[in-house]
Amino acid sequence: MKAQITFEYLILFLVFISIISIVLFAIVAIKSSSEKSMELIQFNSIAEKINSRADSVCSLGSGNKIAVYSDFEINLTYHEFGIEYNYNNFSIAKKTLCKTEGDHSIKGNILIENRNGIVYIEK
Repeated sequence: MKAQITFEYLILFLVFISIISIVLFAIVAIKSSSEKSMELIQFNSIAEKINSRADSVCSLGSGNKIAVYSDFEINLTYHEFGIEYNYNNFSIAKKTLCKTEGDHSIKGNILIENRNGIVYIEK
């Protein structure tokens, strides 16, 4: 009889450990997904900020400039009237009012300047 009770406690303990393991695995998966979502939101925010500042500098005319800060190392691909922003596996393409040129990899303090109708984005 005593062995039967010990066996039942062992089964209950294994069920408890299994449930805890499943819950911990789910929490880790949710945390990872949340971190990626936050990273995507922050990346999109920085890309939008750079793009809107580039449009502002474009509208203000030649000689105007503004600084922006980015925590992320973003790779830029310049197109006729647009910029493609890349960070890790994320990619966002945005249109611009003026032609844009500049550095292809940016992080930290970024200078956005209008030089004769062309907006330059540089570290």
